[in-house]
Amino acid sequence: MRGLAGLRSDLAAAGLELVRAWPRGPEHLLLHVRPAREAGQSGAARAAGSSGAGAGAWSAGQWFADDDRAAQVAARTRVVEGGPAAPGVTHLLGTGVVLQPGGADRRLRGLAALVADPGVTLVAHRPERRAVVRAADGTSFTKVVRSEQVDALAASARWQAPGLQVPEVLAVDREAGTVITAAVPGRTLHDLGARATAQAWWQVGRAVAALHAAPAPAHAREHRLGTEADVTRTWLERAVRHGAMAPGRVAAMWDGCAAALERLGGGAPTVAPVTTHRDLHDKQVLLAGDDTAGWSVSVIDLDLLAVAEPGLDLANLLVHLLLRDRQAALRSAGSAPARAGDAAEAFLAGYGPVPDLGRVADLAVLAAARVAAVYAFRAPVGEGADDGDDVGGPDLGERVVAAVQAGLPGLEPTRRHPVTRTGATGSVSPEPVGTG
Repeated sequence: MRGLAGLRSDLAAAGLELVRAWPRGPEHLLLHVRPAREAGQSGAARAAGSSGAGAGAWSAGQWFADDDRAAQVAARTRVVEGGPAAPGVTHLLGTGVVLQPGGADRRLRGLAALVADPGVTLVAHRPERRAVVRAADGTSFTKVVRSEQVDALAASARWQAPGLQVPEVLAVDREAGTVITAAVPGRTLHDLGARATAQAWWQVGRAVAALHAAPAPAHAREHRLGTEADVTRTWLERAVRHGAMAPGRVAAMWDGCAAALERLGGGAPTVAPVTTHRDLHDKQVLLAGDDTAGWSVSVIDLDLLAVAEPGLDLANLLVHLLLRDRQAALRSAGSAPARAGDAAEAFLAGYGPVPDLGRVADLAVLAAARVAAVYAFRAPVGEGADDGDDVGGPDLGERVVAAVQAGLPGLEPTRRHPVTRTGATGSVSPEPVGTG
């Protein structure tokens, strides 16, 4: 098996570059590709750059170890029963690659028609699984899934929690496989970066606390520690299988995970399960406002709502803080800016007492290993990743894992974020502290 290196070589020959991939198994990847910026565009590259109105120069795609399978999928995707023809679908002969520009998808049958509307933006497309389309006026988003998944998606989207802002559901169409939600105000924590002040991070902590305090929806499944371990192990195994990470590096990461799991499972559970987001990171949280007027926080993408211990959400968000600092260091070829500590302290101060700091730290070991594997499937700096994309590669993952091993920010018992009480209601707010 040629792995990611071989896939990148095949794409380069077609004038394309791999931005990111998602493993669906040992012989199947979902792809996000775009025309190579320093190569002449072939016909395939031109197809990849025609993702539909407002979609930008990228294309979804798939890779199959069996090239005959790729040819079959391409043929069936070009003509979908009940949907528009998709002549732009391309099979790169002999590579196992299928390009699916413009929302072409044999499973998400309504997607291509949505993308064809003038002014809309295809925000995300994981072939045959899900896609997100932003309306031309920016006031709503449409999630597209297989029709049998709509009910669960809608149930999660309609869930409400006191003290927590989530997108309003505007329409659900089971037959079309769509759930439309209103856009929420503000920018993501990821987009704000260092402009997210301590006050903002404190409010994020309050929002996550509200999520964890709310009753779980009836459809929410229990997500146990064993399931989390399985998810992490699967990501690491697939990273090795596809050549995204070296076996020795992965073995060392899993040794750290095994030690953390032993500590986590060595005694009776110390933390009661709560309603969790299950994919909480800095692109799932939006903020509007400022320190003077106050910050409004919204949480999006509730698709994976589950009953689990709260430390899963806390660890995942804190690990992503470390990830962003290490990405910035890679982009600048310098050291990490070390903003994470102040932001993490403000976040945890807003959240309130953490039931078991040790468990959060150990869960972060698992989260860091999983994040390392996920980002190993993304382009390293200079190879398709730039300031507009998430820098990836195996070196980034190692930096994140090493940072977690050195100590998760905000959990040091000797460091506590100062707070002051403000306002007529006596609500607690942190003193403004710069985050770099």
